[in-house]
Amino acid sequence: ILSSIGFSQNWYVDPNGNDITGGGSSEYPFASIQAAFNFANTNDNIYVSAGTYYENIIWPEDKTGVQLIGEDEHITIIDGNNWDKAVYLDGSNSVKTILVGFSITNGLIGVEMSGDSTKVQHCKIYNNNHPGDSCGGGVVASGGIIDYCEVFGNHARHGGGMYISGSTIVQNCNIYSNTCCDNGSQLQCGNGSPKISNCIITATTSQQ
Repeated sequence: ILSSIGFSQNWYVDPNGNDITGGGSSEYPFASIQAAFNFANTNDNIYVSAGTYYENIIWPEDKTGVQLIGEDEHITIIDGNNWDKAVYLDGSNSVKTILVGFSITNGLIGVEMSGDSTKVQHCKIYNNNHPGDSCGGGVVASGGIIDYCEVFGNHARHGGGMYISGSTIVQNCNIYSNTCCDNGSQLQCGNGSPKISNCIITATTSQQ
């Protein structure tokens, strides 16, 4: 994954880094992903070492084309700490924004994404719980591409695993063991023309 993506300046994040004294280099990395975003510019890369990051990532609107690259989706974890969405990506511009190589868990939503220029790839999205009269526990997407992701153990009233609408494309994903209170335990489609291809979707009971 890492060798296939490389543009502009590289920034580094490590659990043993420091947001105050670190400069974001490989030798002196930041400790948080959001700190790296504060310094990144359009088309930069942020490389995140294995570890658990207790954050709710808001992708800044002016950081277009930034690529957030985890070391490995099994051991590089964004934990939303049961507070708000774990990751929010806004792809309303035309510059490709990519999230790759993370486990994303314990958010009210795992990943919320919009716009055709966002891409989430090679991620595990699990154990996110969207309470109330809600849509989408693991993923809420109104655009973009979700590719080679594993989505499981999430919950919402509608679309426990995913709630997709607009021009969203879901491909090469494994979606299973999600629950909902009403419709679409694994996945629910909203307005627009979302597309699903080459996915394994395993049905379970809707009620949790």
